[in-house]
Amino acid sequence: MADAVSDAVLKHRHKSIALKKPEKSEWKIGGLDDTSYKKEEVKEWSNFYLPDSVKMEVLGTVESDQLVIMLCDDRQVYAYDGEEMHLVAVSLEKLFDSGLQYPGIKSFYRGECFKDMTETDWTEVRQGNVGRTLEKEHQDLLRQAKPIFMRCLESMKRARDTGTGGQVPVAIPIQWNPQQYLFK
Repeated sequence: MADAVSDAVLKHRHKSIALKKPEKSEWKIGGLDDTSYKKEEVKEWSNFYLPDSVKMEVLGTVESDQLVIMLCDDRQVYAYDGEEMHLVAVSLEKLFDSGLQYPGIKSFYRGECFKDMTETDWTEVRQGNVGRTLEKEHQDLLRQAKPIFMRCLESMKRARDTGTGGQVPVAIPIQWNPQQYLFK
């Protein structure tokens, strides 16, 4: 699906299609590069909004509502508005016939996919590849931060003992990007 969709998006890039709904809205065809979002954000949308992880292909934007339009591997059409993911059409055909429904037929918030997880589900996640990777990264971060944290505590203790009020500016040079581990 992704290759055919990507090819169609490339072929028709920068063209616009007038939609029946919302009134006077235009769908500007384009890929991810034509939006202000990055690949990691699309991966986040694919993994953290809908009940199941899915693949999404950016189809373009609807400028009037600042929506990013995506086709999901279940062939349904979703739109991201900066906060929520909306199911805006059950198929591309419905999108062309009826326009997009926004707010969506159904809307999803970030993290909604986790709301019904049981303790057993969470245990499986923690013991799986993602959970082990995140735990290792967490431990690495703690090891990296401990010397700096201890220096800060010592500095605050000295400041308290000398009567300077404990206000000591400290720069903490920790670099950590959890998304690099979530989306491999």
